[in-house]
Amino acid sequence: MRFLNANAATQVIASDQERAYFTYSILQEKASAYKKITYKNIYPGIDISFYFNGNGKAGFEYSIKVQRGANPSAVKMIFGGDVKMLQEQNDGAMRMRSDFGSFEHSKPVGFYEDAPEQKIGCTFKRDKNILSCAIVGKYDTTKTVIVDPFVSSTSNLTGLNAGKAKDIDFDYAGNIYVTGGGDGATNHMLAKYDANGVLQWTFSGVLTSPSWQFGTYFGGWVVEKTTGNVYLGQGFEYINGFSIIRINKRKS
Repeated sequence: MRFLNANAATQVIASDQERAYFTYSILQEKASAYKKITYKNIYPGIDISFYFNGNGKAGFEYSIKVQRGANPSAVKMIFGGDVKMLQEQNDGAMRMRSDFGSFEHSKPVGFYEDAPEQKIGCTFKRDKNILSCAIVGKYDTTKTVIVDPFVSSTSNLTGLNAGKAKDIDFDYAGNIYVTGGGDGATNHMLAKYDANGVLQWTFSGVLTSPSWQFGTYFGGWVVEKTTGNVYLGQGFEYINGFSIIRINKRKS
């Protein structure tokens, strides 16, 4: 999905940085995580923000902020690639299906920014593979309007162990290490949580150089209790031979 005819010079603003971060293969830098990403003036007088609302529901939310006098119909989303279906549901939601699974945009909710209790009628409009949010009926164009859909997956994640914790370990500082995900034949992931249960980082389980995957056919791993170093084994590798890597203790 991409925004059609969007401003190429839009300002991208990341806010509400998380303590958790991500690492990738042999790159030395860490990638920070944020709760909210905003595209300022992606269309004239319109901002779009993507965020997680923290209510525990799987998925993410995005809101379209239409400043007074701006045209909400300018916002158009085009679905490309191998999309099998883009179809409106009976409840007003819009569902998209592809080989990656199905995803659903809930029916958008509209309201005035300074008066959230005053709801505005909103709906989706579809023109082939182009989707837009439309405001139904009259509304006060002198006020800033928020249009707010929710995006969620409607199919299970692939993999035998996806979404499941398979094993757990700890160090003497009280940190908890959890492995899981994957399908048992390719790779697992590793996540570290501090003593308060706050996610510190997630390792994808895959290295590109050297080529290496953690947990092939489950494998094995252990945390060195005094240092927090983690040793990860592949489990099964008949081409390049079995090998073990060490992840050193990381600091936020």
